[in-house]
Amino acid sequence: MTLKTMIIGLDCAAPQLIFERWADRLPNLTRLRQSGQSGILRSCHPPITVPAWAVMTSGRDAGELGIYGFRNRLSTNSPELSTANADLVKFPRLWDLMTAAGLPSIVLGVPLTWPPRPLNGVLVSGPLTPPGAVNFIQPPTLRAGFEKLFPDYQFDVANFRSIAPDELVRQVRSMTTARFRAARYFLGKRDWRFFMMVEIGLDRLQHGLWHHFMEDSAGFIPGSPYRDALLEYYILLDAEIGRLLEFADSNTDIWIVSDHGAKSFHGAFAINNWLQLNGYLYLTTPDGSLHQSMDRHKTRVWAEGGYYGRLFINRLQRDVSAAETDKLLDEIAHGLNNYILMDGRPMKAEILRPGRVFRAVNGIAPDGLLYLNDLHLRLSARFGDEQLFLSANDTGPDGANHAFEGLYIVNGPAISAAAGQLEITKVAPQILQRMGLPLPQGLKPAATLIEKGFTCIV
Repeated sequence: MTLKTMIIGLDCAAPQLIFERWADRLPNLTRLRQSGQSGILRSCHPPITVPAWAVMTSGRDAGELGIYGFRNRLSTNSPELSTANADLVKFPRLWDLMTAAGLPSIVLGVPLTWPPRPLNGVLVSGPLTPPGAVNFIQPPTLRAGFEKLFPDYQFDVANFRSIAPDELVRQVRSMTTARFRAARYFLGKRDWRFFMMVEIGLDRLQHGLWHHFMEDSAGFIPGSPYRDALLEYYILLDAEIGRLLEFADSNTDIWIVSDHGAKSFHGAFAINNWLQLNGYLYLTTPDGSLHQSMDRHKTRVWAEGGYYGRLFINRLQRDVSAAETDKLLDEIAHGLNNYILMDGRPMKAEILRPGRVFRAVNGIAPDGLLYLNDLHLRLSARFGDEQLFLSANDTGPDGANHAFEGLYIVNGPAISAAAGQLEITKVAPQILQRMGLPLPQGLKPAATLIEKGFTCIV
């Protein structure tokens, strides 16, 4: 049997919507689920697009990769962050391993693939491809033809948090139909054993419109004219997936996966303001960026915001022992857990140490990964005033936060119907084992998909 693998990635796909709330409106996804295996795909630390897709496709966790978000510190001498790109990924991903085995691949839209590297097959880079980039495709000789065939192709939606909802819906739908059209073109024209595409539109639309239909979101809009826009987009995705499945034969493993899930946004917490008010962060001036304003002599801890918070112990001017680091992080966790939210409930803070959650710690990791209220609260980048709790996201409207609970559906030869939970680092080993390919050194075997089902390893 010559097994093929087709992976369709839906960034931020929510299992509570696909498996439950809208299952009867999504016939292709529901059919795959009923005749195959499905369940929660547990995301990585941190559960965000970058690094999660790199984790899924390499089998390495974020610490091994040394990638902790869209932006990362590149020097211990500076607190400044740089935007991530594919050059940061030092481990082979699935299509690299296919190339090493002489197997052709088609890869479209996967985050953290710009700049693209040569492979056996074709690769069109994904989100974080710079505007106007010409080196977005491998092999480069395909660029002129691709641009002629797909003049409306988008890598992402710019300013998705600030554009008007109707424009967001229009751009996301246009981007999605173009990406699936390109996928069908390559599947029909090129030989392949491995295919993977990721559609980022669902993430963008959920951040922009979740509060238009989900009642427990901060800023919920009753009777919004966009209350059905997300459902309509899920229906569009289901139809596009159905058309793509026509290229999968009886010897094809089909994977539907999301890198993380979604949950309602309940507000944001200004962590740097809290650190300043509690004597951990000192400013020399309230103007400019945090790093320009920070007093590097007196500051002990500063933070970067986002769906999770990154806490950094100030080592720019002094040495800090491991014991002192633990003491500072314990103090901060205790203080945050004593903070009372606007509704009278205590805040729930969890600070994880990289050395305890990652197999290895490469790059410049934060000293603590901060999660608030099980990811219902975002961490705000605000600083320089006394406001702590924000009812809105300070980087633009946002109705949804990320959740650890993504999803997977897998259907293929000798795979029986079953349900279970799968950890995101186990996807690559599963696929390599199914295709009869060796695992790279350091990658541990995963439970194998077999006729009688399988037990997912969390």
